[in-house]
Amino acid sequence: MGEAPVVSIAIVTYNATEYVRRCLLSLRALTATPHEVLVVDNASREETRAYLKTVPWIALTLNDENRLWCPALNQALAGAHPASRYFMLLNPDVEVLRADWLERLLGILAAHPRVGITGTQHNYRPLGPLFGAIDGHCFLFRRELYDDARIGPLDEEYPWNGSPYVFTARAWAKGWRYRVHPPHPRILVHHGARSRAEADHPVLNRKIDARGILEAAGLEPWRESRLVTPWRRALIRWGRLPGAG
Repeated sequence: MGEAPVVSIAIVTYNATEYVRRCLLSLRALTATPHEVLVVDNASREETRAYLKTVPWIALTLNDENRLWCPALNQALAGAHPASRYFMLLNPDVEVLRADWLERLLGILAAHPRVGITGTQHNYRPLGPLFGAIDGHCFLFRRELYDDARIGPLDEEYPWNGSPYVFTARAWAKGWRYRVHPPHPRILVHHGARSRAEADHPVLNRKIDARGILEAAGLEPWRESRLVTPWRRALIRWGRLPGAG
């Protein structure tokens, strides 16, 4: 009987077979922390599905239609092992570069008890108190946030983009903060938009109503000065100013 996972990694696939393969192989080779990989395939072409069926160490769900990213992630996380303490959203065109990648991310959460979310890229928005959120291509968070009905699950009103920002706003309103992994060392590469490039029909992002999201979470939005310096933005991203905890 295997060791219970510490982290449940949820991946939604849609075509882009070569990048899916690179993602899974790098995970397999470079992830030492006990984990599980929960893959939901959104009606990919047969090449991708045939490959996924050959990977015995993933928990695979094959959808008959493209449910888009956020609903499929909720679908994946619904099947997470009950002992798993952390959830991760990982895009299928991410490739891991370092054997300590997951330990470095978990270390950020372990070092800061009120930091509930971390990842490798910060999407800055000039609107306090959040000033943005961690990008969803690598989005690690404590399971207790997801299990808190005031925060989770992921908001399917933003099925393709935006749900990490909603999740972060809800978590912030309950006292949680986020911090981004520093740019060096580089722990993974996000090749970017590979599934979107192979979509049968164009998939457009929904415009994010940042002010409305903050207000819905019970937060009072306020706008950062347009004169904010790149250095201040960097400090926010790295969690060195109140904007990021």
